[in-house]
Amino acid sequence: MPSRKPSPLPGALRAEARTLFTLAEAAAEGGLLNSPDLAARWQALGPRCAGSLPLEDAAVDLYALLDEAMRNGPIHPAWIEERWRALEARLK
Repeated sequence: MPSRKPSPLPGALRAEARTLFTLAEAAAEGGLLNSPDLAARWQALGPRCAGSLPLEDAAVDLYALLDEAMRNGPIHPAWIEERWRALEARLK
């Protein structure tokens, strides 16, 4: 089993919260969160983000959700993967 890369520092994630949420919404609309586990996590997380919760408070969970979704197979539309890779580069 390959080792997981470490998650970015929470402060860096908090700064990218809006991008993480936008990518998660697009991933859900594009069918990337259709597995039972990912769908359940998004169903719990989405309303938290759309409510009164500051997005920064959900950044770590959004990152974990997207990180797993991006490793599960082909990414369509391609712009989601492009922006995910750019986000990861900024977080390093």
